[in-house]
Amino acid sequence: MVHNFYENAYDIKNLSYELWDKKVEEYQIPADKKFSSILVPTQDTTRYSWLMNILLQNKRPVMFCGDSGTAKTVTVFSCFRQLSSDVYSILNVNFSSRTNSKNF
Repeated sequence: MVHNFYENAYDIKNLSYELWDKKVEEYQIPADKKFSSILVPTQDTTRYSWLMNILLQNKRPVMFCGDSGTAKTVTVFSCFRQLSSDVYSILNVNFSSRTNSKNF
């Protein structure tokens, strides 16, 4: 099977490429969690979370954009929950398809 560049992550420790699918953690849904805050790890959410964390560690701006329902918000907030509140403060600004630059 042929894999493209985006399906692989580089493992610095082993100096080799590894499929993102192999990095997806097994998930058990906690009974006390709100449905809207559940993020079931997939190849995409694992890859985007890794990318966002690397960019944040290196103090680079991050913006996720894409179609509705592609887990942008839950992926970002999942990463935010891991950040230190002593170092970071979060400002959430919601946009919709009706939001334009003049409204913002």
